[in-house]
Amino acid sequence: TKTNGVGNWRMKRIRIQDGMYNAEIYQIVNVKHDELLKFFQKKYKHIFPDDADFDGMHYLLSNPKNGMKYHFIIIYSYNKDSKDDFSILDHEITHLMFSVLDIAGIKYDSEHSEEAYTYYHSYMMTKFYKILHK
Repeated sequence: TKTNGVGNWRMKRIRIQDGMYNAEIYQIVNVKHDELLKFFQKKYKHIFPDDADFDGMHYLLSNPKNGMKYHFIIIYSYNKDSKDDFSILDHEITHLMFSVLDIAGIKYDSEHSEEAYTYYHSYMMTKFYKILHK
């Protein structure tokens, strides 16, 4: 099956709508590392880090040609009934939050911007949760 327009494998890339900062965010779960290597090479002409020694990651890819930044939340194996997997998702969303708000020019400051950070984290957790727990 052609799931993402770049090859014949099972990996699914799901776009997450960001109505706050219009960041380009994608979710990739339950994927094999070699699938990621092929996907990033074919779709973005980019060499994905050849290091599969982690459970998940926030991966930021910048395109110098158009200035776009693409955020990927990657979790190699996600089970919606696992508290550990939910913790991994939360951890990676935290990285996403810091990256998106930094790019938007909102520097973390507990007195002035903490609410923006915590609100965005909750907003993204809800988005991902709804997709992963249908």
